[in-house]
Amino acid sequence: MVSIKSDSSVESKGYPNESNVLTSLVRDHIKLLWLQGQGCSGCTVSLLQAEFPGVVDILLSNIPFNKVNLEYHPTIMFLWGEKALELIAKPPQNFILIVEGAIPTRDGGIHCLIQISNDRPTTLLDYIKNLASKALAVIAVGTCASFGGIPKASPNPTDAKSVADVLGQDYKSKLGLPVINIPGCPPHPDWIIGTLTNVLLFIEGKAPPLQLDKYNRPIIFFNKTIHENCHRAGYFSEGEFAKKFGEKGCLFLLGCKGPVAYGDCVERKWNGRVNA
Repeated sequence: MVSIKSDSSVESKGYPNESNVLTSLVRDHIKLLWLQGQGCSGCTVSLLQAEFPGVVDILLSNIPFNKVNLEYHPTIMFLWGEKALELIAKPPQNFILIVEGAIPTRDGGIHCLIQISNDRPTTLLDYIKNLASKALAVIAVGTCASFGGIPKASPNPTDAKSVADVLGQDYKSKLGLPVINIPGCPPHPDWIIGTLTNVLLFIEGKAPPLQLDKYNRPIIFFNKTIHENCHRAGYFSEGEFAKKFGEKGCLFLLGCKGPVAYGDCVERKWNGRVNA
């Protein structure tokens, strides 16, 4: 059980307080357990580009408002082998589950193994179902984890699914949260760290639950289309479309999905806010 205490200051601000969810946890470390499924590790690469706080701050628990650290991550954690697997086989009391990549479900999920012990395979599917039932929150990072992505595309030989499809659309974490989706190929590092920050503040009773849209994406990052802030939007209004890359004009006819894709990439930019 999560140890909690009442926080009247949160209640007085009008934030929902269902079953004392919006309260402060006992101030111990909240662990992050990051599992990787069918993907390219691009979301991890994006995480490594995070700034203020950076991934080193997360690894070393240097985030001031909450003692949190990235306990398990197959690509960048310090431990390996059986010692590493113990971290997810016997998860800590307070943890957030983060999933990168789609989840193969055909043949019992055998197409993505975490370990083989006593000749018995344990799959990613097994671990996600087990850990999700105990997690304070579940975050799907990247398009593959959020919606299935490329692995789910036809012919989908492994019957790959998103985290929400595996857990069920009615899934709720220990704190009553649905699967939080952060799509993107890859998602911006700010979206990952920003979402995590908001979840941690909610756990601490210092903020309301993260507002999500109908696809369970954080509204703070996915409330506008790319087109709305695109520096080429004026060309679209004037009906001036580029015929090939490099020409001036709107890129809609070349395949740009800006009018239907949501995100704040144009404003936030990438690579240290250098590239739009």
